[in-house]
Order: sequence, then C-alpha cells, then structure tokens
Amino acid sequence: MSSYRAFTLRKLQSLLGVLPLGVFFFVHLTLNSAAAKGENVYNTVIGVMRGFPNIWVYEWVIIFIPLLIHGLYGLWIWWTGKSNVTRYGNYRNWMYLLQRLSGIIAFIFLVYHVFVFRYGELFFKIPELSFEFIALQFTDPLIFAIYLIGLVSAAFHFGNGIYTFCITWGITVGQKSQKFVNLVSWVICIVFSLYGLNSMLAFLGKNIF
Repeated sequence: MSSYRAFTLRKLQSLLGVLPLGVFFFVHLTLNSAAAKGENVYNTVIGVMRGFPNIWVYEWVIIFIPLLIHGLYGLWIWWTGKSNVTRYGNYRNWMYLLQRLSGIIAFIFLVYHVFVFRYGELFFKIPELSFEFIALQFTDPLIFAIYLIGLVSAAFHFGNGIYTFCITWGITVGQKSQKFVNLVSWVICIVFSLYGLNSMLAFLGKNIF
C-alpha cells in the first residue's frame, strides 16, 4: 500500500471514529439513560426509535458500514503496527497500546451487542428488546461485567481517539493544544463511562444519578 493511500485511509478511519460513530455513541448512551426514568419511559423511547421508518437504512449508513470500515482498518493498523512500549514506556506509547487494545475489545463487543440486542429476535429467537429483558440479562454478573468492560473500552477508545483525530487532521500542532485535548479526551472517557454505567445500574434499580 502506498504511503499516500495509507495516509488517506488513516484519515478516513479517524474521521469515521468521530463522525458518525462517536456522535452515535453519545446518542446511544442518551437513549439508554431513559432507563433511569423507569421501565415505561425506556420502553416508549426504544419503541419510537425502532418504529422509525426505514430505520435499517440509517443503521447501515450511519452505524454498521462506518463501524466495519473503522474497525477492520483499525485491526489492520494493529496487525501491521509495532508497539515499543517495552523499550520506551512513556505516556504516549502506553496510550498507543491501550488505543489498539481498547479498539479490539470495543469492536468485538459491539459486534456481539448488535447481534444480540438488534438482531437477536431474528438470529437467536431472543424476545423483543425491552427494559425487562435487559434487566434480566444484567442480573447475570458475567454479562454485566462484559458490558462494563465493553463500555469502558469504547469510552476510552473514543476519548483517546479524539486526541489522535486532532493530530491526524492537523487540528492540534502545538504542545499546549495537544495537552489540552489530551485532558479533554480523559474527561470524555470518564463522563461517558459514568453515563453508561448509570444506565446499566438503572436497569437494576441502582442508578447513581
């Protein structure tokens, strides 16, 4: 692969991670936050969303195709890249390694999540998505742990991805601006993790806020 093509694909992959995937991540967390308002509110919100005309078109254009491009090319970057964290264990080298690992975990988790919660009725004869069904799933400590790991991995990957996106697209070129965006990326990671965790706990009647 030529260096120009690799550079172009890297910029596209980075862009898709922020738009539309990052935006959808926030929207998805916001929809799930309806669980904190109770079973009826959550089921109503999900029912309206799933009843949106031709929702599958938007899902494939905005979510699934960008996710496949971002995820599969990310796996290629991981496979062909080299981490030198064992030789030079500085902060950015660790972030590079964690970005790759969190991306792999998040990608596997999202594929699992989509099949179970979006197409579970079709492929696995799982009941229609509802507050009651999710609450039942989360009573299993293993499933809850899997979703918590997937959530934190996705939150970290997106947060740190903002930092790499700004560098890849030439938005942050100075040390001060990079330090500022690095701080913002950690805030995003923590806020998104807590936002998602609150929704998960809400299904068990134990939400934080």
